[in-house]
Amino acid sequence: RINDLNEDFCGMDVNTPLGGEQPVEGLAILTFPTRLTAVAATSTEVYTVVFLGTAEGHLKKVVIENQNNALEYDDIVVDQDSPVRQDMYFDKAGDHLYVMTSNKLTNNMES
Repeated sequence: RINDLNEDFCGMDVNTPLGGEQPVEGLAILTFPTRLTAVAATSTEVYTVVFLGTAEGHLKKVVIENQNNALEYDDIVVDQDSPVRQDMYFDKAGDHLYVMTSNKLTNNMES
């Protein structure tokens, strides 16, 4: 049961807490030595592409190839040493991602 929500809970309006009796289990297919602060994902014809914001102000681009394999294919410095905020959004066409830190807003991140 989720009783308390704090600032670490994703702030998007569409997210609601989920609870249950049985845990969801899985294995990590990719790990990072840094704290991830934001997640956005989209689908292509073949793959799922995930955008991960970091506490150091980077945006990592990851392709999920299958349930056992993922590959980081790009690391973009958005705003060095300023954490990427949790709310990242795609434009209506899904071509660009809006990424924000406490000092900067950019939408030139092509998906």
